[in-house]
Amino acid sequence: MIDKRIFKATEIDSYASGWIVDLSPADCVNPDYYWYWRTRLQAMHFLALVDSGLAAGDAAYQVNQWSNQ
Repeated sequence: MIDKRIFKATEIDSYASGWIVDLSPADCVNPDYYWYWRTRLQAMHFLALVDSGLAAGDAAYQVNQWSNQ
């Protein structure tokens, strides 16, 4: 099952592609907290790292390094 904080970019922009991870605080929608990813797997990996306590910027760096291998 996919986390509700991960959704297709087309849900907010019909011309967009990829996936979004929404790190907005609970009961709040703020596009400033959206992290865009090319694949669902990248988005899931990123969210797992953030949920484990890693800062979002560090998690994004790790996912990008992992994706480029």
